[in-house]
Amino acid sequence: MILATFPVAGLQYHAGIAYADAINENDELQLVREPTNAHDSQAVMVFHMGIQLGYLPRPVNQIALALKVAGWEITAEAEHSGSANVVLKGEPA
Repeated sequence: MILATFPVAGLQYHAGIAYADAINENDELQLVREPTNAHDSQAVMVFHMGIQLGYLPRPVNQIALALKVAGWEITAEAEHSGSANVVLKGEPA
């Protein structure tokens, strides 16, 4: 089930903008927690094939983490080619 669709946050600080052309529609994106982040202890980084694009926006990471703690399987994929927009999906485990 689709939970949210949104642009990746912090593109300007990571490879997101320059790398967007390498992203294809429905490509799997990896979500990695970064609890040591000085700005947000619930930060979730977004990667495509090992390249950090940026982060889940703060309101989205809080929802995703709450669902993960509740046992949901959370996944992410690219919304469309040439874009760093994310489709966040989830299913109860």
